[in-house]
Amino acid sequence: MNRGLLSITPEHQESTSPCTRPPTMKMDISRETDVDVPRVPNRSGKFALVLMLVLLVERLWGLQRQVNAGGLVALIQSSSSPQYARSVGGYDHSVATNSSVGDQSFPHALNKEETRESEYKVNFIPRNAIDGEDLYSGMWWQPIDAMLKVNWTQVGVKEGVTFKTYKQTHRSSKHVMATSDWLDMNVEHVSKYVKHIQNMRPSSSDDLTDQRIMTRVVEILELYINTTSMKSYHHDRIDSDSAAQRTIAILPLRAASTEFFDFELVTLQAAATVASLWNVGIRRIVVAGVSKNEQRAYGDIEELIQPHQKIRKIELSYVNMGDDYELTKKDFNNVPRLVNIQFQRATQIHRSKDSRPGNKRLISGWYGKEPSQFEYIYFSEPDLLLHIRPQAMPELSRQLAEGNLLGAHRLNLVPHINQYQDIYDDVTNEIMRLKMETQLLPSLATFGAVHTLDGNSGDVCCDQGSFHPTNIDDPSKSLSVRKDLACPGNWVYCGFAKMWNVKNVTWADYIEKQHLLARTPLISLRDGTGLPLAYSSQRVCIPKRGPNARCRVL
Repeated sequence: MNRGLLSITPEHQESTSPCTRPPTMKMDISRETDVDVPRVPNRSGKFALVLMLVLLVERLWGLQRQVNAGGLVALIQSSSSPQYARSVGGYDHSVATNSSVGDQSFPHALNKEETRESEYKVNFIPRNAIDGEDLYSGMWWQPIDAMLKVNWTQVGVKEGVTFKTYKQTHRSSKHVMATSDWLDMNVEHVSKYVKHIQNMRPSSSDDLTDQRIMTRVVEILELYINTTSMKSYHHDRIDSDSAAQRTIAILPLRAASTEFFDFELVTLQAAATVASLWNVGIRRIVVAGVSKNEQRAYGDIEELIQPHQKIRKIELSYVNMGDDYELTKKDFNNVPRLVNIQFQRATQIHRSKDSRPGNKRLISGWYGKEPSQFEYIYFSEPDLLLHIRPQAMPELSRQLAEGNLLGAHRLNLVPHINQYQDIYDDVTNEIMRLKMETQLLPSLATFGAVHTLDGNSGDVCCDQGSFHPTNIDDPSKSLSVRKDLACPGNWVYCGFAKMWNVKNVTWADYIEKQHLLARTPLISLRDGTGLPLAYSSQRVCIPKRGPNARCRVL
């Protein structure tokens, strides 16, 4: 039977260990399977030349690296989900282990670098080189004093909470800061990926595949929570003087559906967010909800984070925002707005020194037993995994102390066949196989060239600004992808939307429909989900590996 473009032929079947190269897909297109170096689609300009040179240098560098026997191999072996651990290794996870130099297994990989931490320089993107859309990341980190100056009462949409905060900062003498090296501070955005996979689910005629696909998404999140976040190198190096130890993180949670997979996935995304905040040393995390559903989800989150608490204790709390406040329909529809208004109210009452019993309960719910120890607030949607390079934390703390706002690079998870190859190989339903072929990237050409980066080894990903491949036939006329009517939402998923109506998938379809992703370097993070990533606002970075890698700043 013809298994389609995503099939692996027996002669090319390889080990699916996370430390192997991706299996080579058999396709009759320009001898793609004979090419060792990932190919870049033809395009003019310096960017294409630079990217090709980077790919070549990476390949040569990778051949010289020692394979670290620890790292992700050990993580996968200790995972409670061996089936997913085998399937997740479709793309270039070998780079993750090869990127370590010498014997630098977790969690002490940075010990040799401790003397360099004070010398590490964090560069930031110039203010005039980044705009509001680029800055949007669904989170912010700033002094509590600055947060109190923002008025969210008229914010109508959830995203407005972040945009309003950024605009307020720009109106002041302070700045919104984003690092030049994406690995210094970034977030992985999970929920768009989860919704995309949910929409890919088959009809009731293929319940088994449906269950396997959704179970795989659960396994991806559980692997990060139970294994990757706990085996990273941050928790062994928390600096008591860092801003993270004087920060309250607030996470607005809404679990509207109690359907099994819907509820579990919302809970796991929030738990993964909490695990990432624990990992970088945030001292107190408050999950805030508006109904019994969120209270129930918090109970599961608390249980999932128990192993983390045994390693390093943090303050983890839940606030039901309906206890001391009569909620409106607007509040239920925009929990991010509500959580900021409620935190402002609690802070103002605390600073007024109003000691009435009801106020004490309100303040302790947000601040805990010692409110005076907190100077900063970290706001995040409950689907963003925060990653910060440990050496960058001192400079990030200095920026916060100066009153600036920190915005992380928002990286979207990209649906890829390598996480679902074993499921696809077993599918007999033609409709479901077509869905997987059109809604998952193949492991071919540039789609298979996922650059796995390890900040622990000094890898970097240097910001190159916005990159808008043209959406029209005349390449001399630039057009932002956000003006493409086929891409009303997230540009990363534009090609998938265009692929929905393709009936007989060919390589030409991928090149035509997915040309935006084909021209964008995909990366993954060793200490993150391990899935392919692309910037949500169409910025690109050049990945570089090795202890001496640096981002050149003009």
